[in-house]
Amino acid sequence: MRERAYKIWEENGQGHGHDLDHWLRAEVETAPFMKITFDSNAWQKIVVPERFPKHEDNQIFRNIRQAVLDNEIKGYIVETVTTLEAIKRVDRAEYFSSRTSKTQIDESITPDGRLKISFKLGPDDSHHPGLMPVLEDRLSEAFKIGFKFLKIPRVGMPGPALVRDPQNYSTESSVEMGKRQDKTFAALRVIEPRGVGKTQVDDIGNKISAAHGLSGPWFENLGKATPQEARDIADAVGEWADGDSIAAHIGYENDYFCTEDQGIEAGVSILNAENKLWLEKTYGVRFVTIKELANLL
Repeated sequence: MRERAYKIWEENGQGHGHDLDHWLRAEVETAPFMKITFDSNAWQKIVVPERFPKHEDNQIFRNIRQAVLDNEIKGYIVETVTTLEAIKRVDRAEYFSSRTSKTQIDESITPDGRLKISFKLGPDDSHHPGLMPVLEDRLSEAFKIGFKFLKIPRVGMPGPALVRDPQNYSTESSVEMGKRQDKTFAALRVIEPRGVGKTQVDDIGNKISAAHGLSGPWFENLGKATPQEARDIADAVGEWADGDSIAAHIGYENDYFCTEDQGIEAGVSILNAENKLWLEKTYGVRFVTIKELANLL
């Protein structure tokens, strides 16, 4: 934070006559926090650095955690860590093929005495297997120190209790919510035609359906996957989570996307080097590693 304030001091003509210490104190008190979206390979190192005692960057993890506690950083985790990535790899094909929705029917009487019936389609959360205790504990710790979820509005996606608690989410007005959803879906409509994100699991589902002469939504026939297709589905669900995470980051207009995925050997992925560069140019997404984030403090 001191380094950032010093740069501002220089850019503003040495604080218009104020000495450096006075300027720094004022800037630290009023400087806005950085909004950081943490990838699934980064957030746990920050939340529970004591679980990585032998890592060469452990002190860096602890420094960033302190920055979260000091409100220099607002940390965000995309809810896909629970709705997609939390499903065990060996179970993903069967899980998504058997996903169901729940319909809620409400009846009411209008002021003029007519019967009004409304239908609400939503996820059947009983289908979700729940979180592994270690993941649930670490997410609970993340919320305790100030992290929040980012929402990715996928209709009918089951989730654990954590994703139904509004206190775990970034707060926003209804106007901001509409803007965020529009930006998120607009990004997905551009990302997925590049062959990344959710597109990959869609393609596998459609391929399986065609091989068996079946119709219906792409996910209904994932349970008929061969062992190799099941492994491909497991990978594709991870890519789906990455694509949705980037879209959520764009929708919420966060400052940096922190990931340890260097994108050099990521294959056909939203986080490979080519797509990272495209995201930077097209949406202004700024990628940082944990070390690079520490250097911004």
